[in-house]
Amino acid sequence: MKKFEILNGGACLSAKNAKLVKNVKEGQFQSQLWQSDELGWMLVEDGLLRYSQQDALIYNEMLAHSIMHSHHQPLNILVIGAADGMLVENILKHNIVRRLDWVINQKATWSMCEENKTIAAIKKLDKVNISMETPLDFLRSGPKPYDVVFSEVSLAKTDQLLRTHDYYQVVAKLIKPGGIAVFQSGMTFFDQKVIATQSKMVAEHFHSSGKMALMQNFSVGGLKSWMWASAHDISEVNVGLIAKRLEISPIHCEYYSPERHKLLFNQSTECVAAGDITESSEEI
Repeated sequence: MKKFEILNGGACLSAKNAKLVKNVKEGQFQSQLWQSDELGWMLVEDGLLRYSQQDALIYNEMLAHSIMHSHHQPLNILVIGAADGMLVENILKHNIVRRLDWVINQKATWSMCEENKTIAAIKKLDKVNISMETPLDFLRSGPKPYDVVFSEVSLAKTDQLLRTHDYYQVVAKLIKPGGIAVFQSGMTFFDQKVIATQSKMVAEHFHSSGKMALMQNFSVGGLKSWMWASAHDISEVNVGLIAKRLEISPIHCEYYSPERHKLLFNQSTECVAAGDITESSEEI
């Protein structure tokens, strides 16, 4: 046992009584799984804390359901990144999905999580297509247009290519009319210049864009945010309609709600949705 410390963009995060459970290297990628008494498991990708057990459910559930419910008919989905499988698991709770293409950019995290029960079940689904190509190679290979694109790649050094104009340009061309793209923009203690550059590129390549964030009010927390691009204003979504078409049982949807959706989107560019932390017991 030892004290877990990691430097995330200038902020030192720590947790007591932590131990390194797994350490996987795949080429230029490295992922670690830590376990601590106070935070449960912590997933670290290329030296950056992705999330811990305390905020993984909030982050993945809110991201998946808020975007999926903002589209009138999200049939064809593209997920880039999110190699731990938690985001894809939540997206697939929407039975309307006909095809989901999943591009794995973080090879080390995939190697670490590939055999868990969640990903093993996802791999058996005919409507899920998993690609190990680099994101740009996959996007340039001519896949069919998508209703929703989730770009869930980190802002680590290994993903610098994903902060280029080429990436946003090709994603924009694959979005159907009325479609939505959402990009992870990291946490508040990430390099703000990098996030500002990403915001500028998203704004240049999409008709409409905004920024939203989730507050994590615990010791390791920060502010995780997403940038969205859409032909319509997601903040104007009728949350009453969301409540009617919510096809996921509240038992399987612990954090997301129409009220939180409204709170998340209907504030100005720097939105904050606050709520009780719900611990996740899901396997990773």
